[in-house]
Amino acid sequence: MAIGGVCNVVQASTQVLGGFELDGNLCANNANLADWTTVLSAPSGNDGFDDSTQFTSGASESNWPWSAKQIAGDGSASGQADIGRNYAYSTTSSGHVYAFLGFERGEAENTNGTIRYIVELNVENNAPSGSPIPVRTNGDLRLSIQQNGNGPLYLSGAYLWDASTEKWVQQQQNLNGFVGATNTQPISGFDETTTIPARGFAEIGIDLTALFGEATCTGNYGTLNLRSSRSTTETNSLGDWITPIPLAVPSTCSSVVVEKNWVIDGEEFENGQQPDDYTAALELTGQNSPQFGTAYAKRSNGADYEANDQITIAESVPALPAGCTNVSSGDLGAQVLQPGLNTYTVTNTVTCTTLTLEKEVIGAAAATEWTLAADGSSSDLSGITGSESVTNVPVAPGQYAISESGPENYQLTDLSCEGAVVREDNTITIAAGSKATCVLTNTQEIDLIVTKTWVVNGTEYAHGDQPVGDADLSIGGQTAEFGAISTGHLIGREVAIEETLSDALPELCTVTSSTIDGIEGESATHTMTETPSPNVVAIVNTVDCKQHLTLVKVLDNEDFNGTSTTGDWTLKAAGTAGSIEGKTGDTSITNALVGVGTYQLTEEGTAAGYEPGTWSCVGTGSGEGASITLELGQEATCTIVNTALPGAVSWSKTTVDGDLLAGAEWTLTGPLGDASETILVTDCMAEGCIGPDMDPAKGKFALANLKWGNYTLQETTAPPGYIKDETIHEFDVTGDTLDIELPAITNEQQDGPALPLTGGIGRDQIYLIGGGILVLGLGIWGAQTFRIRHSRNLG
Repeated sequence: MAIGGVCNVVQASTQVLGGFELDGNLCANNANLADWTTVLSAPSGNDGFDDSTQFTSGASESNWPWSAKQIAGDGSASGQADIGRNYAYSTTSSGHVYAFLGFERGEAENTNGTIRYIVELNVENNAPSGSPIPVRTNGDLRLSIQQNGNGPLYLSGAYLWDASTEKWVQQQQNLNGFVGATNTQPISGFDETTTIPARGFAEIGIDLTALFGEATCTGNYGTLNLRSSRSTTETNSLGDWITPIPLAVPSTCSSVVVEKNWVIDGEEFENGQQPDDYTAALELTGQNSPQFGTAYAKRSNGADYEANDQITIAESVPALPAGCTNVSSGDLGAQVLQPGLNTYTVTNTVTCTTLTLEKEVIGAAAATEWTLAADGSSSDLSGITGSESVTNVPVAPGQYAISESGPENYQLTDLSCEGAVVREDNTITIAAGSKATCVLTNTQEIDLIVTKTWVVNGTEYAHGDQPVGDADLSIGGQTAEFGAISTGHLIGREVAIEETLSDALPELCTVTSSTIDGIEGESATHTMTETPSPNVVAIVNTVDCKQHLTLVKVLDNEDFNGTSTTGDWTLKAAGTAGSIEGKTGDTSITNALVGVGTYQLTEEGTAAGYEPGTWSCVGTGSGEGASITLELGQEATCTIVNTALPGAVSWSKTTVDGDLLAGAEWTLTGPLGDASETILVTDCMAEGCIGPDMDPAKGKFALANLKWGNYTLQETTAPPGYIKDETIHEFDVTGDTLDIELPAITNEQQDGPALPLTGGIGRDQIYLIGGGILVLGLGIWGAQTFRIRHSRNLG
């Protein structure tokens, strides 16, 4: 990029070559022309003056290649042989090849000497790199430029290198192809911060095309070397050298190469690297069978391609794969050759309708175990995922049926396509130019087992073995069995699992926990995984069962006024799971928590006078007699009734001698208290006693069914002829003394009247007494009968 503009420094003369000013300065004096500050952004190099990169030790043109010692001179070149900053530029114009070189040099020591500058253009780079030692190949160019005193620069010789003889061959040159100039007055340096003295700057321009004419073709040069010498002979010592300048100088003749690029569905390929079935044939003026990428300097008939020749570039493209179209672009048609290598490019942009089938697997199987297929009206493809047969395959636009074959226990769970329309029947429609990629996803079927464990009162049971409870299972909304294999579930899919507990639990059993895979709840969703197979979901129901046992003592005191209470008995239930005991109402035997088992029921107590009944149990337990069995969650209330027994009293009526006396009558009063009653007791003297006295023996008395309590017994009528006993006899009926036997009650005989020896008044007295007794007896009997009717509970 140039940094300078138009300058006003005018030299003695200005020459123009290929639109470049050669006037002894670095800036353009004409805005329409080029000069160094307009074509370069900086000097091409700076060797410096009095530098240490000069020739020495006899280095000359004749003894190339030079040794390291010969190019390591220090200050051996002086004056105009010492080269400083340098500038190089090349261009083509109107079919001509131009090379330009400028350089700053030391001050002239005198005006009579000769200075020689050797310019060498080489195809190859120097070796070693950065040294002045060129690598010469056939056709390399050497120009010898001289100046005598203050005279002009002129071309004294032009040479081409002959690689076969390793010598320079001088050419017949047209001097019209060379222009040289120096500054006749001081000028500004390239950056306008320095001043170059008069004759301190030299520049040359070479029209290589004019110099050699059409008969000779120069090479395509890439390196410029510049050397100085104080002599025009080949054997004299060289002076200074500069670091070689990279400079592309094309051949004065023309050559042509047509490159080929392929862009297939957006992907670029070099010619030859494109897929099979994509070919093109080059058509090039002057060539019988041209090939893309081959440079041609001569026509098939041997004639050179020359600058300004017009050629035509064309191509033919055979049939492309189905569904592909080509658009050719680039340097097709007529072209005018320029000097050097003319490079043209033709690009084939191919757009294809393609289809790719890919397989994705959710499961253990490899994707390559499936064969994928697409069947269309004009195109079919089939193969495994990733293979060329189903990857970016050109197809005709239209409809295709997608299918596959592969391992069992997998389901095609998805068909998705980019660049195609998918229908429910797994057919797709591809539009022209579309790049369709269809992915078939298969998901492995995994079995599922739902296990069931019951934990009842801390003991684990497999489902079916549990002592209590039941549950129903559903998987995915369908009735299932615990522990059975459920099939057809897909990896990654959620499965609804739910159990329903039955109402068959005993009343005292409670489900305290229901977990599915450790999560509390009676329903859950399980996501199917590849492993383990089958998937296992564990349901655990924890059941807490209690057994209640209540023991109850009931006393029947109503009939006979029993005086004991339920607290007089201790009730007990003893079994293999433990025992309980206590008194009625105690918490120890009321809804007592007991283990599962059979219990023997007993009672213990000190209260007498009761008849124990049998145990009777109600509730969910089972038992008979004094035994009750409780299973999980059962309860029972067991009751035993004790009935107070009746009391009895007996006594006898005797003489003082102990002889039984019949006919006495009594009153029995009791039990004492608010409900006390008095009954008349007469002596039963024959079998079939119906009165209170149940002893048919004369003079013996036996009363039964007496209530508990305190009684008094008093004789109301003595046996005939005996004195009534006025004693009140007391006794108590209790549980400890139910059967009371009173001591014999005696009567003394009365003192009767003296009987007459002959009847008379004595007999009359007896009759009177007898009649009176009869009347009295009838009255007593009537009263007794009345009492008996109102006191049958004692009779």
